[in-house]
Amino acid sequence: MTLEEKVKELYNELKPKCEAEGLNHFWEVHKALRRFRREHPDLDEQWSREAEGL
Repeated sequence: MTLEEKVKELYNELKPKCEAEGLNHFWEVHKALRRFRREHPDLDEQWSREAEGL
């Protein structure tokens, strides 16, 4: 899974909930992504390497 795929997944997953509760879905995606990266350090390292290549 790439970082872009994970962001899209989280966006689509959280958007309806955030709209219903009046939350900023971009901020909620940011928080969820930070939580995911802490829980999956192997992917975090891979994504960091990919970002350096951009």
